Amino acid sequence: MHGSTALASTYGMRWDFSPSGMTQILGSCVLARHDTPTFEALNNLARHIRHIVEVESVAVETMQCLVSQQQLNFTRLPPGIPESYQIQEKEYLAFQVQMMKNLRLRTQASSERLESEIHLAYNILASTDNQIMKSISLLTMVFLPATFIATLFSTTFFAFTEEGWLFSSSFWIYWAVVIPLTMAVVLAWRLSLGQSKSIRSRLLGTP
Repeated sequence: MHGSTALASTYGMRWDFSPSGMTQILGSCVLARHDTPTFEALNNLARHIRHIVEVESVAVETMQCLVSQQQLNFTRLPPGIPESYQIQEKEYLAFQVQMMKNLRLRTQASSERLESEIHLAYNILASTDNQIMKSISLLTMVFLPATFIATLFSTTFFAFTEEGWLFSSSFWIYWAVVIPLTMAVVLAWRLSLGQSKSIRSRLLGTP
């Protein structure tokens, strides 16, 4: 009888610190969330937490089997053993089982919290990428007018000679080509965008 309760106590003491340790490490990850996300560290932590949940689940099942075996052993005891002894043993083992279940729930909560931190890290990284793309777009918009003017004046429709600035009478060809081509590109973009939305709707099952 004492062997079963001692084994239960060993399980409880052995895994009492592991969830706390994981919680402290997770707390450090939360404090450093605004720095560069360490996805490798988060992935390793998630792997260890899943291992702890698995071990604690096996421990709970083992301890529940000990409870069933304890009930069977009580029926085989010789008469004359005080009932208070049985009550004490049942309460102690039940307490250890409940403690193990609480540790498992705490570890599962840490696992869910870690999943949220991983998603948040990905969102922070995506937000950083968006800021970089906005900066690139802003630079493009700043230099786009100057680039357009420099490209336009470098065509053969304009010429700068000693006699002055010469302008070709065939400049209308430039607009005759550019305007239809621009409209065709915009139309193709709109069609491809609509096709992408249609494929996404079919995949997600939304109208």
